[in-house]
Amino acid sequence: MTGPKLTKNLHVLLGIVATLIVIGMLFIYSSSSIFSLENYGTSHHFIKKQLFGLAIGLVALCAARYIRLELLFSK
Repeated sequence: MTGPKLTKNLHVLLGIVATLIVIGMLFIYSSSSIFSLENYGTSHHFIKKQLFGLAIGLVALCAARYIRLELLFSK
C-alpha cells in the first residue's frame, strides 16, 4: 500500500493523535490547575511537566526514525 491512500491514512492518524494530545492537555489543566496553583504557585506546573515529556517523546521518535530495522531484527 503506497501512494496517495497511504499519505491520506497517515494524515488521518496524525490528526487523531494530535487531537487526543490536545484533549489530554485540556483535561490535565482543568483537573489540576487549582491544586497546582495552591501548592506550586502557578497553575501551569503539571502542563509544563506534560509538555516536557511530550517533547522528550517527540525527540525519541525522531531519533528512532533513523534506526535501521535490520539492526533491530538481525539474527
